[in-house]
Amino acid sequence: MLRRFLELMGMDIVRSKRTTPEIMAAGTTLASADLCLPVRVYVGHVYQLLRTEPHLTHLIAPNVLSEDGRCSTCCKYRDIDGVALRTLGNSTSYYAHRDVKLRKQIRQWVTALTSAAEVRSLLALRPFPTLITPNIHSLSRLEMRRTCYNVYADLRGWSPKRKIVFFLPRALRNMLMPELARLEKTAAQAYEEVVEKPHHVEQAVFKMQEKPMLAVAGRPYMVHDPALTGDLVHWFQRRGVTVITAKDVPPQELRRDAVKGFYDSHKEEEALVRWAAGRADGVICVGSFGCHPDAFQLEYLTGVAQQLGLPCWALRFDETTGSTGLITRYETILAFLTQRARLRRQKRRQPTPLPVANSAIYVGGAGSTSEKRLPHGRIPPREDGAVPGRIPLLTWPYMGEVLNLCLEECAWQLGLSDYITPPAPVTEQTMLLGNDRYTQSCSPFALSTGSLRLSLTRIAEQLEREAKQGRGQPRRVIM
Repeated sequence: MLRRFLELMGMDIVRSKRTTPEIMAAGTTLASADLCLPVRVYVGHVYQLLRTEPHLTHLIAPNVLSEDGRCSTCCKYRDIDGVALRTLGNSTSYYAHRDVKLRKQIRQWVTALTSAAEVRSLLALRPFPTLITPNIHSLSRLEMRRTCYNVYADLRGWSPKRKIVFFLPRALRNMLMPELARLEKTAAQAYEEVVEKPHHVEQAVFKMQEKPMLAVAGRPYMVHDPALTGDLVHWFQRRGVTVITAKDVPPQELRRDAVKGFYDSHKEEEALVRWAAGRADGVICVGSFGCHPDAFQLEYLTGVAQQLGLPCWALRFDETTGSTGLITRYETILAFLTQRARLRRQKRRQPTPLPVANSAIYVGGAGSTSEKRLPHGRIPPREDGAVPGRIPLLTWPYMGEVLNLCLEECAWQLGLSDYITPPAPVTEQTMLLGNDRYTQSCSPFALSTGSLRLSLTRIAEQLEREAKQGRGQPRRVIM
């Protein structure tokens, strides 16, 4: 809203864009390691602005204390302008350039402690842009209008005494300062365009039954910044998933006021989780590894979702820019959402009873009065009487003896023991095969893939030997 207000007032505004790996690298390199990820990324954005816009005169760094006047933002945001100044500039030089008397006094103080050459180099530093940090206590119309007035006054260099006119009656205000009428009109327009304008998606989307629906809960800088989360929202959207965030839900439906909590992020995220229950196929809660609210919020929100019967994934990100590990998680979530959406679309579910047997396969249809028992290890003929042309051969990757025993027991109960080939335990050859093409993957994925490749090689060699001996049969290998 501040940006829109200043644009309407005819000022030249430059704002930072989406986070890039370069911005993240600058923030994590220049800022203190004790700062949380969002503050370091903020420093990276300021650094990018100073580097690409050398003629900046002012830097507006809003301090959003609260969005509704009741909850609070994280306390680490309180000194966001000071963090940027101390990281990228020099406090002494900053204040010395803005106060002639202070400049002389600083020169005297520093001269007593260091050499004159160091004093000159310190005071000759390129001036840091003038910092304007309005404290925002809520997003109400009155509070935001007051914020716009103060920012404009600071940009124009008005004295504190001149700001008293803001508190006078309307008629007296307009008489003493006719410019205030334009300020008021412009602030009202910016508020209507940005704050009051409905940004939520159409209600028809919430009733959509065809696509999988995913809710994403988290602070905006995590949800909508692609460099931090591997482009989470757009990744699912490109694959046909309807993604709902807090800004997409009308405030009257989100019902943040009904949530008890201290942090604004907690109230908004829990309200979205409760809204998504019964509507969405699942919810992802995102947070930052180095953020102390997220240290407990993610687990708490996961518990709330589970109590409501809503599938939930808690993803805690750090400043790593590699996306391979993220994409594998997204693919798993996408498969689950697709399955949930398919079940949700089914109007009538008729579960098919699973056959239960120890040493035989039961063949029978609805209404049959008798069951045919086949000897262990025999494949039943098809209903049309034809015998299957290729005998199946089942195998799987080695992922521990527990999985092997489970699958061997399932095969025995289904009468398929003669058609399985258990994988061999992991060896050096397995590791070499897995690392051949999957060096960027995690070790379990590489080893299981190497195990599959090794099993298929051994199966092919065995079938070739049987064929040369004249006892081979056509086989259909199923992994």
